[in-house]
Amino acid sequence: MFDKISKGIKRINAVSFPAALKYAIFFLFIILTSAVSFFHEPWYDEAQAWQIARCASVRDIIFSIPHYEGHPPLWHLLLVPFAKSGLPYNFSLSLVNIIFIAAAVWVLIFKTKLPDVMKVTLPFTYFIFYQYGVISRPYSVMTLAMILCAAFYAGKDEKPFRMVLSLMLLCASSAYGIVYAFLICISWLAEIMSGKKFGAFLKDFVKSRTFYSLIILTVFAFGTFLMILPAKDSLVYLSKNKADISSYVNNYIYTFLILPYDATFGSVIIKDCDIFSENFISASYIPFFFISAAIYVLLFITAKKCGRTSLFLPFALLPLFFGSIFFYSHHIGLFVLYLIFFTCVCFDGKTDIASDEACGHIGTVYSVFFYITVIVQIIWTLMSCVLDINKNYYCGKEVAEYIIDNDLTDAYIIPEGEMGSGGYVFSTSAYAVVTLPYFDRNIYPTYPTGYDTNHGFSAEDLARELHDAEQFGAPDYIIGVLKTKDDGSDNWDHNSSHSISDDYFDNLLGNASYTPAADFESGMIFKGHYIQGYTVILRKDNSDE
Repeated sequence: MFDKISKGIKRINAVSFPAALKYAIFFLFIILTSAVSFFHEPWYDEAQAWQIARCASVRDIIFSIPHYEGHPPLWHLLLVPFAKSGLPYNFSLSLVNIIFIAAAVWVLIFKTKLPDVMKVTLPFTYFIFYQYGVISRPYSVMTLAMILCAAFYAGKDEKPFRMVLSLMLLCASSAYGIVYAFLICISWLAEIMSGKKFGAFLKDFVKSRTFYSLIILTVFAFGTFLMILPAKDSLVYLSKNKADISSYVNNYIYTFLILPYDATFGSVIIKDCDIFSENFISASYIPFFFISAAIYVLLFITAKKCGRTSLFLPFALLPLFFGSIFFYSHHIGLFVLYLIFFTCVCFDGKTDIASDEACGHIGTVYSVFFYITVIVQIIWTLMSCVLDINKNYYCGKEVAEYIIDNDLTDAYIIPEGEMGSGGYVFSTSAYAVVTLPYFDRNIYPTYPTGYDTNHGFSAEDLARELHDAEQFGAPDYIIGVLKTKDDGSDNWDHNSSHSISDDYFDNLLGNASYTPAADFESGMIFKGHYIQGYTVILRKDNSDE
């Protein structure tokens, strides 16, 4: 039975596609991602980057905002020409993203040495096509950087500078890119040192071009790291200080023992959430532990058989970084990106698992694992795209259209915000962020910057913010989360809202009563699942409207 499977896998891996067909598949990828992007409603992360590019100065984007956003400024700088020149929001945002993800796919198809079947199916897997192709974020840049590193890895010692340039792009794409670049360089150095005494290695190494290229990379990576260090008043810094030991234990259970399965062909998490908010300390997760352990064993044996044992190191260390730093469900795709890098290198390494009999059966087993992952993820892609076309991913576009259609741009509107340590924060609001890109000016008086600053708020800050908001009186409209009274009436009960501090908000509203004027269904799509939610516009009773 296994011999038949092995022969079948070898025949699949040996299939060769003509260049014309590869180009046809490449352009099909561009057409399909563009089509789904046309229907996609940008969510908070996408809109926040656009608003920063549009409203902040280039100086702040480079020197200040990275300390509060937690990632390098490259993505914001790429959006600046489009956002500041007033070009269309959805089109421009998707255009930049598709350029980078298409470049990544082009390198994957035409510059790596994967079997052709892998080359033409990988672009349509969930994380490349949908999560990083349709949803516009800096991960498209990171995907390009990782695949460039994979394409250049085999020749890195002969041409180290092109490898280093790819690693620099990786560092500039994301905070996690710096971690990846560091671990890939450790693997690189381990390969150079292999079989040599340290003294002999050091003597040869300092004379090589690799040494000088890595010095340049180190300076660049360290500078990028300093650029994104969180400020002491940033929400990233403050929130991490609140985490306790049990939270980290819970995170590590997921990132070490569940993530490999969840990132490849499993659906343990079905919504895009912070893993700090989930509880994985349960016996029900034990079966996933064994599957993940099997994946780890397969990856280690594959790396060893290919003479690239050091490439397993990131698989062993990345979960530690993932569990210690801000990690949302969409970051699961970062594991997949390294898996693609790993696969490309193994199929282009000293021992090619696609054909070399010295690998025994590992090439077959790994190929089966890889194709199962590809098939499952293409199904996720199809499900996600159908949902995105037929459902609203986020509420920003619909809410903005309602405001425009009902001529409310000059009304006093407050977008529901977030809880600070001392109360409700008007100037931190996902609703403001996702709606403002559709207007040519800021329509929210209580939201001065046009983007979330991600600063922590003191009690004095909150008091000053409330005082400023009170100068306008009770708002005409509130954009928020619909809550109804316990008696089953349609009246909005702000006392039941999870994100509004009653005393603080009541100071502004006074005796004003609000009822729903419109509600909007939306739901963030993750791996083919749709988590339904509602957003409401609340209208003050007896208003002029």
